[in-house]
Order: sequence, then structure tokens, then C-alpha cells
Amino acid sequence: MTTKVRKIVAYGAGAMLVGAFTFATVEAAGPGEGRGMRGRQARMRMLGLGPLQELGLSDTQKEQIKGVLASHKTEFRALADRARTARKDLSAAVTAGTIDEELIREKSAALAAVQADLAVMRAKARAELLPILTPQQQEKLSTIRSEFERRMEERVNAARKRRDGDF
Repeated sequence: MTTKVRKIVAYGAGAMLVGAFTFATVEAAGPGEGRGMRGRQARMRMLGLGPLQELGLSDTQKEQIKGVLASHKTEFRALADRARTARKDLSAAVTAGTIDEELIREKSAALAAVQADLAVMRAKARAELLPILTPQQQEKLSTIRSEFERRMEERVNAARKRRDGDF
């Protein structure tokens, strides 16, 4: 694998990790801890449903969504706790005085397993939430998500240009 491909893979993996870590940190923070969104808002963003306020939800839809998110709250919190612990364990292995490649790989695999569990949880919860939306709301959500992904790609490309000195 060339150095350029490795960098691209590393940046992509890093972006995915940042998203998972952000969720885990926000979700695991109790009242008065951490910064940013907590609770239902964080869970909705993590599921790719953050811009729901832009969809013109009815009161019934809002209550249904609250119910779905509440039903998964314990599971989200447990996964967030596991992710935080796995991240700390990996960091400790990487920053230890001596390099223990086997330990680093073990801790990295443990973190990857938690991230896989988070991805499955996101998919399941999202599958429960999408049917609550009307087809028009689902289409608008898809448009919002596509626009977000386009903006993120622009930011990544701009950062690469700055890094590589291509102004």
C-alpha cells in the first residue's frame, strides 16, 4: 500500500473514530459534565437524524421519537461507557513506556468491536425511527444528509490542499 493510500485510509478511519468517540463522550457525560449536546439530541445526531427540527414533525411524531430513543437509552449509555473504557485502554497501550504491539492490537480490536456494536445499534434505532417520518420528511432528511456529506467532503479536500501546500 502506498503512503498516499495509507494516509487516506488513516484519515477516513480517523473521521469515523471521531464520530464514534464524540457520541460516546457526549452520551456518557452526565449532567454538568463534558460539553455540547446530551441525551436525546446527541442520540438523534448520532443516528443521522439530527436535523429533525427542520422536518416539521407533528406532536405525535415527536412523542413516538422520544419513546424510541428512551427505549434505547440504557443500551446507548452502556455502549458509550464501553467505548470510553476501550479508548482509554488503547491510549494507555499506545503511550506506554515500551511498545507492546500485541497489546496495542488487542486494545485496538476491542475498540473496533465496540464501534461495530455502536454501528449496529445506530442502524437498528434508525430503522425504528424512519417509519415514523412521512415520505416527504424522509426525502428532506436524505437531502439534508447528502448536503452535510458534501460539505464535509469539501472541508476534507480543503484541509488536504492546505496540508499539501496546494493553495
